[in-house]
Amino acid sequence: MTWNIWNRRNKLLREKTLLNEQSVINSSMEFKNVGREAAIGIVACDHHGFVVGGVARKVASPQNAESAEAMTFSLGIQFACEQGWDRVIIEGDAFSIINRINIQHDDLTVVGLSLRETKAVLDIHPNFKVCYTNRLANRVAHSLAQWALSIDNLVWFYFDEPNCIRSDVILDAIGI
Repeated sequence: MTWNIWNRRNKLLREKTLLNEQSVINSSMEFKNVGREAAIGIVACDHHGFVVGGVARKVASPQNAESAEAMTFSLGIQFACEQGWDRVIIEGDAFSIINRINIQHDDLTVVGLSLRETKAVLDIHPNFKVCYTNRLANRVAHSLAQWALSIDNLVWFYFDEPNCIRSDVILDAIGI
């Protein structure tokens, strides 16, 4: 926290600009070929890196892992809209979905068509960015998705994360 204040102060003094206060949403999906089960984990952090909410849920009979990943990003973007955030980075570890979201031409594949509404929401929110992050940097959302495979209900949380990810949140916060 102290570093954030110091960094913002220096940015203002040296460059006469403030750092943008962006929220980050990490999204991950867990897919089991056995039983064709999939689950989504979404973890939202404020501009200080503190977990402020998220969602864990199973996905009913996804066609494949890629369609479940597409649903993950769509849900992350929906979460940001519902919070009323205007500067958001949505991160995930699915290159193919990130590329499909960020391309400007029409994608006529099944997954591309399912992302059409997501891309329309991003057009309305130009300060929402979809970026890649590696699996290790996405471990909290990944742990949440793994946990979601073991539960039957949709779980939304705000400020009080489930116990299953608490240790990952702490490790992530201290940079381990």
